[in-house]
Amino acid sequence: MFGENMRSFTLTMQYFIGEGKKRNPLLFYLAILNFALAIFLLSLIPLGSPVASETIPWIKPIKFAFSFGLYLLTIGWILVYLKISTKMFLAISRLTALLIFMEMLVIVLQSIQGKIYHFSIEQPLTLAICYGMCLYLFSHLLIVANTLITSYILYLFFQPTTLCSPAYLWGIRLGLVIFLLSCLEGGFIAFQDMYLRQGQVLSGWGLPFADYTSRGYLTSSHFFGLHALQALPVIGYTLRNRLHSQQLIFSIGIIYFTIFGYLFGKAIN
Repeated sequence: MFGENMRSFTLTMQYFIGEGKKRNPLLFYLAILNFALAIFLLSLIPLGSPVASETIPWIKPIKFAFSFGLYLLTIGWILVYLKISTKMFLAISRLTALLIFMEMLVIVLQSIQGKIYHFSIEQPLTLAICYGMCLYLFSHLLIVANTLITSYILYLFFQPTTLCSPAYLWGIRLGLVIFLLSCLEGGFIAFQDMYLRQGQVLSGWGLPFADYTSRGYLTSSHFFGLHALQALPVIGYTLRNRLHSQQLIFSIGIIYFTIFGYLFGKAIN
């Protein structure tokens, strides 16, 4: 039984890897690069911080590298469902790849400086002030640009597509909507430094590395919302042949959004 399950899992993974490369090679290989970076940074954790600090700045880029990898794989997978020209397909793919690559670079550069949040702009009173501010502003320009591209992708998914399954289509749409709301929350995070104090640990039980505690944490809601882009399309695809599949994905989407809102509410109260 175990051998059969492993064989089935291996075949499934081979299919998804092959299909991912075929659908969008650029985004696929950049996703693999992000995963490789995350694994490399994980190996650096035992070595400690690159600067004098009680915190480990690699945690943030590790999480972003994994998240960016999943984002790239997802966008590369779903773009083929849009009825757009090859030129538009390539333009969206290349812009997405460029923006994610540059954003990851900024996050790593700030981590090398010992920053655990790439939103942070604190610097010593030296020439590094200009450097830090430039990274800060550039980072947010990249985020805004990528959010606009994703918003356009959402708009295109409300136009005719090649998808025949309403549940799968609505899984993608709802995933994109919650993802974009989470991007707006990211803007809120950027202007609420009181929630991003370095080394802050909220009281109560929690999940290490995921930034979640029983009192709530703003980045937990942000992280949960971002990955609606993976969770809801997968659920929609799984339900596509079920009776009342469209109603089911709507219900699950509402539940997902409710949890997202609950985490956000716990964070700001």
